[in-house]
Amino acid sequence: MRVAETLSDLRGNAAGPVLGDTPPPRQPAWWAFVSTIGELHSTAPLLAAVQARLPGQRMVLVTDHEHYVPSYRARFPEADVVHTRGHSRDAKRLAGWRPPALVVVAEIPLLPGDAPCRCSAALLLEARAAGARLVAVNGWLYGDTPPSRMDRLERRLLGPALLGQYDTICVQAEAQRNTLVAHGAAPDRTHVVGNLKLDALRSAAPLPAQPGAALLRAVAAAGRPVVVAGSLTRQDEESLLLDAFVELRRQRPGALLVVAPRHPEVVSNLERLDGALARRGLQASRRSALREGLPAEGFDVLVLDTIGELRGCYADADVAHVGVDHNVLEPLLFGKPTTVSGRWCRDYPSYPVFRRLSDAGALQHAADAGALARAWDEAIAGRLAGLVEAARRELGAEPSSLERHLAALEPVLSRLA
Repeated sequence: MRVAETLSDLRGNAAGPVLGDTPPPRQPAWWAFVSTIGELHSTAPLLAAVQARLPGQRMVLVTDHEHYVPSYRARFPEADVVHTRGHSRDAKRLAGWRPPALVVVAEIPLLPGDAPCRCSAALLLEARAAGARLVAVNGWLYGDTPPSRMDRLERRLLGPALLGQYDTICVQAEAQRNTLVAHGAAPDRTHVVGNLKLDALRSAAPLPAQPGAALLRAVAAAGRPVVVAGSLTRQDEESLLLDAFVELRRQRPGALLVVAPRHPEVVSNLERLDGALARRGLQASRRSALREGLPAEGFDVLVLDTIGELRGCYADADVAHVGVDHNVLEPLLFGKPTTVSGRWCRDYPSYPVFRRLSDAGALQHAADAGALARAWDEAIAGRLAGLVEAARRELGAEPSSLERHLAALEPVLSRLA
């Protein structure tokens, strides 16, 4: 396995030194690798429960996306937040400074090459060498074919061996369990415990203070209807959304659209959106250009070019739109009617919840700009509240995934406490 990970290192995934150039005082720790900000919100109650069981150990949040670091720190200010692409020398350094008793891997696909995001094998192997227990939570598999020869080699050489390192694997559905067991996971250590995102619908936990919250509250206080559209990855859906907003403004001239494209750190994504807004005569401002205390006026569209503020914006919306293949639960947990469009992929972890809620009549589908604008207008008028109630009826009786996770992890946690 070390040979294969060395080959992976040679592909250029090295990052700068973790935890800065000056080593902090050595301290016992536990690590959590969380794949996205959305997954951090979903797993936060579980991570908090683990931290409560391990009060003498430092929590270390590991991410392979540098632009996630501020959001991770805001969510867990008492933790060390480490950015690394997973190079083996980074793993050795981190294990020396923060020797782990436990590593929690959250939702990341558990087979190499299954999706672009990955928890580095070097991190897991170094933690194991330090005596850490390894657990995976909220697990999902995309079923992707490894895209390159190196990915295929990694899966063949590392896949079964890495699965065998885990003390406990918690997955969302039986299909993932069957696949992982077929690839070498221990059947008695692989558990189906549901989706932690569903627990969020039961109560909207307080959010950390967010810089954009005061801005949107000022918009609401001014009486402007607010549409928040998040996780837009497809250009056709972006065009549909902007055309619908132009139509909505004929009925509600003061309406504000808050739009959050995926990966705003990619300059070309924002430049493309700027062009699409200009062609429709929409005045836009980027969130990063606004200071707190400024009037929330003078623009039709607020572009969230920041990271980690979307969830807080959903809380202050009148109606939400969720981009194809993303998490429809986030706006629903704040009681916001939610619209969707397009064809969703069955292999994405968002699909099972999307399908259930669609069948239950809890999502408003729109195939064209006119239908989407009418749905938004109905929601602003308060006539789509039944969508949220339908979502709560459909998912409210679901067994707590958090409780099922903790039960599955208890044999490991009890040995560490």
